[in-house]
Amino acid sequence: MGKKDIIVRSIAVIAIIFIASIGISHIRKPKKPAYEGDMVSIINTNSNLPVEYMCKFDENDLNLKKYDRLNNYMSYDFEDKDILFSYYGYPNDESDFYLGKITLITNKYNLLGISVGDNMKKSISKLEEYGFKLEDSNNYFERSLTYDDITISIFAYTETYEESEDELTVDSIHIEVESKYLGNRMY
Repeated sequence: MGKKDIIVRSIAVIAIIFIASIGISHIRKPKKPAYEGDMVSIINTNSNLPVEYMCKFDENDLNLKKYDRLNNYMSYDFEDKDILFSYYGYPNDESDFYLGKITLITNKYNLLGISVGDNMKKSISKLEEYGFKLEDSNNYFERSLTYDDITISIFAYTETYEESEDELTVDSIHIEVESKYLGNRMY
């Protein structure tokens, strides 16, 4: 056996050991639940929103110019027929402005895979898979789920108020991160 054959076989053995170790490491690692990690990144990755959730406000952003600007003293609010969103101070009202509130009005966009028109009970289950916890409520037409300081509220539409909870469809979806109010103190 020549020197060239020994080198080729050595490389082949090393490659086999490397591939086997990768395979074994994947077998041993349990699959992480979808909700582990940074929830804002998870929301932005698994939603088709026209703006990134919790992005910093940029008044020169050309994408914002296609939305109607609403007058508001404490926030920068924008809307069109499909969505309403607000930039406000986060983590408190005296901080830089971030996109902290979004309301989906039509099914053009989705939030973590849920859209207006979806079954409400299934939508709640999807959000729970991401680690959101359903808050207790005696009103099944409006349900809120929380993850740390992020709250997602789902509102159902009904004409007769006789539909069972299993039959309700989502009428609007609202996500908001809690911001502390400091009272606009004077320094």
